[in-house]
Amino acid sequence: MVRKFAENSNLDLSDMELIEEETIERVNRTDYHFKFKGNNKHEDTVGEAKRTFEFKVHGNYIGNLSTRLQLPESWEREYKKRTLYDIIRVFSFFFVFIILGILGIRYLLQLIKENKPNWKFVFYFAIVLFILGLINNINYTNLLWDYGTEKPLNIFIFQVIFGSIVGLIGTSIFFSVLILAIHLAWPNFFSAFNRENRMIYLKDAFVAFLFTIGIWNIFGFINTLITVYHPTYIRPQIFDVPWIDSYFPLLYILTEKTVFST
Repeated sequence: MVRKFAENSNLDLSDMELIEEETIERVNRTDYHFKFKGNNKHEDTVGEAKRTFEFKVHGNYIGNLSTRLQLPESWEREYKKRTLYDIIRVFSFFFVFIILGILGIRYLLQLIKENKPNWKFVFYFAIVLFILGLINNINYTNLLWDYGTEKPLNIFIFQVIFGSIVGLIGTSIFFSVLILAIHLAWPNFFSAFNRENRMIYLKDAFVAFLFTIGIWNIFGFINTLITVYHPTYIRPQIFDVPWIDSYFPLLYILTEKTVFST
């Protein structure tokens, strides 16, 4: 079955060896797991790195196919080896994060003591953020990507929704605290979005927007130059592929890409 599927899918297994074979007995079916690994003659072989194909057969049909370039363990150990710079960066990040967190909480408590918080505004903001995030999370186009047929579908859906609710509660609380701090520190901050006030700030906002784009392009230009003239340097996010995996693209951009990624 697997070889016939590979032939119909234009997957060449002639220069590959079967290195793993597993049989799993389920309640109502038998599952199989096959892993093929390319030999030295395979077109994707690079030194000790070999192409692999993994087939998961659920009963009488192919349930999953995955492929990767399997790197030698020595390569991965060398890549993951921590340097002194990595250790300093991690400790610096946590040190700054803890210090800023302590100062932020202390400042927020002082603001709450000296001012009257608008709890209704903060609560409404948290509710709107929670609802928008939940709608976005349960409408992923690849929602069933991690679903394994060995468990009932309703249990999987419940776990996804429950996990989204728990995560969104924490996210909503975090951003509500941030909005509360902004509202208490600058009481007239949100009035800048009123129709009669926003024209005053529109010119400055446009200049700041252009400045941000310029800075972003300068960093990109520098990274590109370093990549061109130093082939061993790989710039950040070079292999990232932009995608939108929601049925509501605008909502996805407003929540996942704008709010929850900050």
